[in-house]
Amino acid sequence: MDKFLRNGANVLNKVAIRTLQSYFPWLKPAKDEFYFRYRLIMRSPSQHHFKFLKVFGHHLSGTYVDIGGNIGQSVQAIRMFVPEAKIISFEPNPNLAKFIGNHFRKDKIVIVRNLGLGSESGHFKLYIPTYRGFIYDALASLDKNRAEGWLNDKTLYCFNRENLAIIEMNCEISTLDKQHIDDVVFIKIDVEGFEDEVIKGGIETIRRDQPVMMIEDFHNSTYMKNILYQMSYRPFDFDGKILRRGESETSTFLITPRRMAELSIDG
Repeated sequence: MDKFLRNGANVLNKVAIRTLQSYFPWLKPAKDEFYFRYRLIMRSPSQHHFKFLKVFGHHLSGTYVDIGGNIGQSVQAIRMFVPEAKIISFEPNPNLAKFIGNHFRKDKIVIVRNLGLGSESGHFKLYIPTYRGFIYDALASLDKNRAEGWLNDKTLYCFNRENLAIIEMNCEISTLDKQHIDDVVFIKIDVEGFEDEVIKGGIETIRRDQPVMMIEDFHNSTYMKNILYQMSYRPFDFDGKILRRGESETSTFLITPRRMAELSIDG
């Protein structure tokens, strides 16, 4: 019961903060900078799932690929727990790619590519929701319906659809396989509903290197389950302390038997 009440309070707090920031859009740059520095100082990643990376530094060495860089939360978490990791971050929004690049400009083993990844190469529209002028970069998607649908009366108090707008931005898309990245040991994918397309464009890389993967909304995708389970991947959920077999409602870890053996994971 206590856990249920705490989770409910956390949801309400998030809705309240989200609503407040929508009325003060000019605070966004300061907010992004504050949270970036706060996580760094407190050694507190944006998601508790990233704490699982602590084991990687001892067992897996190679390239860490961040697909959906946003403002660099994942790069920051990887660097926090795997200090020597080579990281390549893909972010199609040029403003966010610049933000990440500025923060890691002195880090020679962090590469930021202003590029989206999907199932084919080309130029596409990136859709970014705004509410009362506040730009929700983290909810940007190549799927317009996805970008439009997340902000509603459950995620914002006093929601008025007339205050919702979508910014369209041209972006370049390639595939993971065409990036020719060697020795990939970890891939994070969080691309707001475009995860299936990223997997389609990265099959050969995934089959070759069998990287540990951390995928947002994996539990909702029949395609990803079919293709990755065929490649012997198994799903795991990490609660910040314990890794358990099974899918997560947020970010699921996918690990092959080969990598499980390297990480001493029973499964």
